[in-house]
Amino acid sequence: MRFSFILISNTEENLKNSLDNLKKILKNSKLEFEIITSIGLNPSAQRNQASKLAKGEWLYFLDDDSLLDSQSIEQFQLALLKFPKAIVFGGPSLLHLETTNNWQAAIQIVFNSDFGVGPLKSRYLSIGATRFSSEKELILCNMIIKSEYFVKSGGFQENLFPNEENEFLSRINKIGKVVYSPLIIVYRNHRNNMNSFFKQMVHYGKGRTRHFLFSKSYNDYFYFIPLILFLTIIGSLLLLQSVTLMIYLLGFYFSIILPTCLVSLFYLRKPWQFILSVLAFMICHSGYALGLLLGFFDSKKKTVSSIKTSVSN
Repeated sequence: MRFSFILISNTEENLKNSLDNLKKILKNSKLEFEIITSIGLNPSAQRNQASKLAKGEWLYFLDDDSLLDSQSIEQFQLALLKFPKAIVFGGPSLLHLETTNNWQAAIQIVFNSDFGVGPLKSRYLSIGATRFSSEKELILCNMIIKSEYFVKSGGFQENLFPNEENEFLSRINKIGKVVYSPLIIVYRNHRNNMNSFFKQMVHYGKGRTRHFLFSKSYNDYFYFIPLILFLTIIGSLLLLQSVTLMIYLLGFYFSIILPTCLVSLFYLRKPWQFILSVLAFMICHSGYALGLLLGFFDSKKKTVSSIKTSVSN
């Protein structure tokens, strides 16, 4: 079994930590492997181009901030023994606790919550047993794909970043099985300030809408709940001119997020963390809702700029 580890970034400098960690894990390994790095400004195109150079049976996609757990490859092999016909495997991206600030910890509270991100929380938590799964639980910074099926499927849609993996997994699930293992792990950090987190969520929302507009068979409207709530709150004030209705809606919203924040306060004993977690919920949902809305008016297509790709053994 040969692995092709594919790491993408916008600069070589940003790749250093992830690449050094991967080399350290593989140093004494008996695996057959190659490491392919790709530098550019279009992650989807970079991954597609790198996959064309890959000679491995399995493509292991990592981001420039993904620190692979030392047991993840072994856990993949165990998952493959359990599900030998599966063609995609993945697991969670856990918070890198050693370098986490208070704001990143607040984001983790949101991402670990059912109300924060719903079923997507499995991307950020090790939950349950190894199982058949879908695009709701797998994340592209920690994904292993059988090379022949990746090539046959045409790879990632390059105009859908950052939702290219969601569209790909929805498509690939029709021809093969996708597996989630809570023990195939990478470690990463969240955005380190409110502004960058808000921009990230707007970006994710835009990507989800582009996926919705691109796919003729898209039928998962769960992701549009934040937009519906956002428009209802705004509409109650601007169109109905009903402050009372808006207050009721905001009260309903806070009645759902505050229990989660209070639980974190109880365990962490940090009042400041409670305030940050409330803000993180609001920024997550408002940013995502705004992105969903803007996505309907965002017809700009990503251009493929120059990409520098290299292979090492």
